[in-house]
Parts: sequence; structure tokens; C-alpha cells
Amino acid sequence: MAATTQTSQRWFFGPVPDLILGCGAGYVALMAILLVPLASSAFAPWVALTVAAGTLLLNAPHYGATLLRISEDPEDRHRYGFFTLCVTAVMGVLLVAGLHAAWLGSLLLTAYITWSPWHFAGQNYGLGLMFLRRRGVAVPAGPKKLLYASFLLSFLLTFLTMHGSIGTLSVAPLIDFPNDVYRFRSLGIPDPWIRVALPLVATGYVVVLGTWAFAMLRQASPGDLGPTVALIGLQALWFSIPSALAFFGLLTSSSLVMSTFWIAFAHSIQYLWVTAYYAKRSEPSFRMAGYLGKTLLAGMSLTIFPTVLFAPGLLGTIPFQAGMGALVFSVVNLHHFILDGAIWKLRDGRIAGLLLRSGGAQGSVPVTPASGFGRHAVRRMAWCIGALSLVVAVVNLWEMEFGYRRALETNDVGRMLEATRRMHWIGRDSAGIHNNLAVTLARNGARRELVQEHFRRSIEIFPTAQAWIGLGISLREEGEAAKAVDAFEAALALAPDNLTALLEAGQTRLELGEFQRARTALDHAAELDPKSERIRSIQLQLERAASRPPPVRADAADDALPEPSQ
Repeated sequence: MAATTQTSQRWFFGPVPDLILGCGAGYVALMAILLVPLASSAFAPWVALTVAAGTLLLNAPHYGATLLRISEDPEDRHRYGFFTLCVTAVMGVLLVAGLHAAWLGSLLLTAYITWSPWHFAGQNYGLGLMFLRRRGVAVPAGPKKLLYASFLLSFLLTFLTMHGSIGTLSVAPLIDFPNDVYRFRSLGIPDPWIRVALPLVATGYVVVLGTWAFAMLRQASPGDLGPTVALIGLQALWFSIPSALAFFGLLTSSSLVMSTFWIAFAHSIQYLWVTAYYAKRSEPSFRMAGYLGKTLLAGMSLTIFPTVLFAPGLLGTIPFQAGMGALVFSVVNLHHFILDGAIWKLRDGRIAGLLLRSGGAQGSVPVTPASGFGRHAVRRMAWCIGALSLVVAVVNLWEMEFGYRRALETNDVGRMLEATRRMHWIGRDSAGIHNNLAVTLARNGARRELVQEHFRRSIEIFPTAQAWIGLGISLREEGEAAKAVDAFEAALALAPDNLTALLEAGQTRLELGEFQRARTALDHAAELDPKSERIRSIQLQLERAASRPPPVRADAADDALPEPSQ
């Protein structure tokens, strides 16, 4: 019995689940497992599907766990309710403003990406201290500051990598879209500064960790230090080592093994692991399945519902794939970072009692059920919104993967058309999907009216140079050269240096006999790609056409004859 009590004091759910879920052993194993399928392109679709499903089943619930932490317990509602409402209102205003101001949206996205590694480092640091204190290890002020400094220096390595000109390391799971409205704005720290600063910070990081280990080995056994050392190693694996590899040009953001998706998933698992333990200690009637189900619905309402509300056609104008999804994701994370920093403090007596001590009633505070018709109505509405958001997320995941991506690979136009209809119903109509569908239809010899319909639908959702160019080519093939030129000019208005648009505009204006305007477009194209044979060929056609004398019209010849004499 004494041995069981001692084990429960040292661990949350036991050594195996704690090491796998909390200390990063599962992340290391996942990386090793991924090395095999990543070597084969046949696994690529399943990896993409795993990323999407992981975002749905892990990231969203970990945001929901924060909401439950604040809303389920009356004491926490009273303590953090006003603060939560203020933060939510401010972030909501910033979201709406960001949808109408690209510079603000880019600033929010940059703040999120920059803050992410510090948020992750802070969680690892807190868990490391927690394991030491659960084992009764005294951590003097000096070693505690050294441990904190190690996580701070690890973050600084990542900060220098992100905001310098060396490497392309990213620490935020964002999906690339060629016409994103919002962009990460690097500080652009000069390369010579990075070359000096990063090695100095790395050296300090190693020295600080070595000093901490030397000091703590005098305070505790290696076994007692084990979980904390594992978390230090996890932090290095997430950020310090990738930063060093990026410095030497050995890692890029496209490397899936160090992909930020997996880091975000591991962080989310950590968060759910510790919050589930806290909820279990707080509520005598705790059920793990029920708790995870509630975190999923709460997370869905926070991450998915805003993307439906601000979809084009409702309250927004920017499609999910063109930047709205990235902006919502950024704001949700910033909201989470602020709340998380406020509610999880080990110096808080109640939190310390629940996370640092085990046992029965000590530190355990039962949750008083919510009362009142109004509160029940609000809770029911919140769960309905969560359930609706979950349906939207699942349909979107299924249709994007099986109705669009895989149908696109097999030229299954019928399935793609069905997918576009369903995604329209859930507010995820995509300019990119309609553009690709139009291209696929054109390749399959579909009617030009249908091809142009989807190009126009793509432009209606969110105008892109690619869609305007596709529409212009289709119009020119139909004999509508003047309308085609207008489409190419619309593309150039969005992307003045788009080589394809310049070529197509030059070629079409040549056909219309607009030689000077054709020459202007082709000269610009030649500046962008001086070695292009196609540009040179069209320019030669232009010069030959321009050098020919204009055809003499019959009526013009008659006009030139002298008047008959009287």
C-alpha cells in the first residue's frame, strides 16, 4: 500500500502513460515510426490525412480544455469570468478588424507564430518543476533560475532562426496558399548578427544546462531527475536542435520529421494529459470519455464556428483557404495563450494542491453543479454550437481528402463537383478548388461554358491571377479575344509580374493587332525571363506583323482616285 501511495505521489496516471504522454517519449517514438513511411511517396496522402485528423482530434480539444477549466467550476468562473470575457471580447474585435485590414491580420499571425515556441517552452518548464516537486526534490532559487534560463535560451534560438535570414524554420501549423492575404512578417535580423548571436546563445544554453545538472545531482538522484531531464530533451528536440540544424543549412520547414504539426500535436497531448488529471482530482464523478468529449465540443465551437460565421456569403469576404482560416487560428491561439498564462500557476494554492499532491480529499474541491435556467440554456446552446461545428469539421475533412484531393489525382470530375456542393453548404467553398476543377474540366474536354462557370465562381469567391488567366485562355479558345484580354489584364492587376499573364496578354493583343500594347507586355515578360524561347518567338511574330504594310481597303483605294473631270 505504501509503495502504491509513493508511486501515485510521483506520477499522475502512472510511469508509462506519464512518460509517453507528458514527457515526450511518444513523440520520439512517432518520429522514429515516421521515418519509414516518409521514405515512400505512397504514404503521402495518409500522412496528410493524419495531420488533418490530428488537428481535429488533438489541437481543438486542448483549446476546449482551457474553456472547461474556466467555465465548469463555479469558483473558477467567479475568479476568471470577467477576465475571460474581456480577453474574448478584445480578441473578437481584433479578429473582425483583421478580416478588413491585411496589415493587422499579418501582425496577429506574426504574434502567434512568434509566441508559440515560448508557450510550448513554458509548459515544458512548468511540467519539469512539477515532477521535481512531486518527488519531494528541493529546487533552490539558483538551479530554478538556471532551469528557467535554459528554456528561455531555447526559445531565443528559435526566435533568432524565425526572425533572421538564416534557415526557414517555422513553428506554427499553417497551410500554404498561393494567395494568402496574411503573411508572417519576419523582423529580418541581419545575417552577420545572426551568425554571431546564435552560436553565443547556443553556447550559453549548453553551459546553463550543464550547470543546472551539476547542481541538481547534488540535490536528487538521477531517477528523481529523470522526467524533468526528459522534458529538457523534448524541448531541445522541438526547438534547440532544429534551430542548430537550420543554422548549418541541414533543415528546412518542409522537413516533415521536424514538422510543427507533430510538435503542436505533442503539446496538445501534454495539455490534455495534465488538464485531465486536474479535472479528475477536482471532480469526484470524473469520467475520462465524458471529459474528452466535452473538450472536443468546446474546442470545435472555438476553432470551427468562427470560420463558418465569417465565411464569404455570411459575415466575411475572405475564404478559409485564402487566409481567413489562418487568421482565426492565430486569434484562437493568442486567446488560448493569454488565458493559459493566467489560470495555470503552481504558486496558486488550489492548483498546487491538486497537481503537486496526491490522495483523497486533500486539495480536492468538488464542483458545484451549475444552476439557473439561464445558465442551463447558455450551456445547451454552447454544446449545440460545438456539435454543429464538429459536423462541419468532419464533413470538410472528408470532402477535402476524398472528395477533392484524391478525386483530383484520378480526374474524377463528378466526385469533385459533388465535393464542391457539399463544401458550399458548410461555408467552405474554395476559390482554389473551383480553379483546379475548371482546369481539370478543360483537360477532360468539358464544355467551355462549364469550365468558365467554375473559373468565374473561383473569382467570385476570391479573385486570383490563376483563375483570371484560366478564364482568359478559355475565352480566347472560344474566339472571344477582346474579353480574354480583359481577363489577362485583371490577372496583371493582381500580379503585375505574373509571367503567364504577360505572355497570354501579349499573344492575344498581337492577334487583335494591338502591336504597341503587345510589345509592352512582352518586353516586361522578357525582363522577368530573358532566356525564354517562347517570349522570343512571340516577339519575332510581333515584329514581322508590325513591319507589314497595313492592307489597303477597297473603299480607301477608291477615295485615293482623282475626281472625274467635268
